[in-house]
Amino acid sequence: MISSYGIGFSAFESGIGDERCALSTIDSDDGGSVPGVGRVPEFDVRSVLGDDSVNIDRLGRPAALAMGTVGLLLDEYDTESTAAERRGIVLGGAMMTADRSMSIMRESLTGAAPYHVDPKLLPGSAMNYPSSQCAIRYGLKGLNSTVTTGRLTGLSALNYTRRMHARGRADVVLAGAVEDLNQQRCRLVGQAHGQRRSPLGEGACVFLTESEESARRHGRSNLVEALSLEFGTATSVESVGEVLAHRITRALHRSGLVAEDVWAVAVSAPDGPARIEELNAVSTTIRDQPRVFTVDHLIGDTDGASSCFQLLGGFVRARRDPVPGGNILLVTSVDPDGQVGCGLFRIH
Repeated sequence: MISSYGIGFSAFESGIGDERCALSTIDSDDGGSVPGVGRVPEFDVRSVLGDDSVNIDRLGRPAALAMGTVGLLLDEYDTESTAAERRGIVLGGAMMTADRSMSIMRESLTGAAPYHVDPKLLPGSAMNYPSSQCAIRYGLKGLNSTVTTGRLTGLSALNYTRRMHARGRADVVLAGAVEDLNQQRCRLVGQAHGQRRSPLGEGACVFLTESEESARRHGRSNLVEALSLEFGTATSVESVGEVLAHRITRALHRSGLVAEDVWAVAVSAPDGPARIEELNAVSTTIRDQPRVFTVDHLIGDTDGASSCFQLLGGFVRARRDPVPGGNILLVTSVDPDGQVGCGLFRIH
């Protein structure tokens, strides 16, 4: 993974474990400064990959973050013995590549002719560009999908991956999300949702998922088990809490668990009334209140990648406070557009 704490899981583990804030001030395009954002420090994908031939201008930041993260993961976990056709990737994000799409549109409207645009920007403006670049570089010839469901994207990617494993479509799938920090995203979010209290952040978080047979063949043990993933849509802010509470209750039922089994809850805690609704849903369904935590105040709001970072934040905390039989973590996510979701995970 790559986060505003730096490159790799150990940097994230140290930062989250110490509750250290990774927010900083960066220079803006107009010569000013943007305070309190979670930007990956001194990120250069060429140094991460050990490959100076990578064309950064062509690749773009979202694909670079994704490619660097996948490279780190595959350096740690060997998958080469699995046929390339049985290895795939499911990657998501909420606004990745939006800046390039906007740049192309601007050039098309302001240039001498609509087709006078920078051709180098065209491939990277497609939303599936990061996943495709990862697949090409690392020989992932199986399923290749891009998912975008706002702040729920990470949970949606894991749910998609789980279905593919259940149907025997793949043995190894890299699943996660990426979000980059740029001026266009800052402006779009500000226009859509008004003045924000939460700082924006960026990063990429990818999990290696595999079938039981593949795990046995590689001698790997299960670190995180997805027990249940549930999704719904609230037609108004006032109904967010009710819809989410129903999904949490259904997730517990389908997992054969009760509220008392939940060790901790990682909430997305969006701005405004939706935040209150999300916390109310947790308090009404998990009555013996477990620990509730967020990660956005430390690394920034990573939008499409936020639920992945919530899950990883719970994983870090569980490693420091293990429970016999595995820590049951509830991850909840609420998007300003009305989508809600939750996931129950056993951290071994």
